[in-house]
Amino acid sequence: MVIEIEDSTFYQHKGVDPEAIKESIELNKRYHRPVYGGSTITQQLARTLFLTPQKNFLRKYLEALIALEMDLFLKKERILELYLNSAEWGRGIFGIERASYFYYGKSVRDLELESQIRLITILSSPVKYNPENFYKLRLLQKRYEILKSEKEII
Repeated sequence: MVIEIEDSTFYQHKGVDPEAIKESIELNKRYHRPVYGGSTITQQLARTLFLTPQKNFLRKYLEALIALEMDLFLKKERILELYLNSAEWGRGIFGIERASYFYYGKSVRDLELESQIRLITILSSPVKYNPENFYKLRLLQKRYEILKSEKEII
């Protein structure tokens, strides 16, 4: 589910997705502010591990370089594992397992599908929103609906 919503071309690209970056530039121009970064999971991991969260072109450039190198040396499964275990899921809550215990009191392996979907939904804005209040942000509500509808098909 994380790959579906965060980086659908994760297994096809080499750490950076030029099409996603192009889309982000077009969207950000349309809204006259940075609303979408176009970062892959690998770029997000690079930012989390090595860079600051401030949005600027230098950071985006360094993020891309680091992601390209990470993709050369790490298997996709390892990148995904590192990402899930280092991503922020709430203020001071790092890693999906810790988030699962924090929000639901049990291991992520034991979560019901609905709880898994809610956790993944908040991944793009985990400091302001949680699995119970994400409906307040339209973008997160849309992410939730996409994940929910895709899982109902299976």
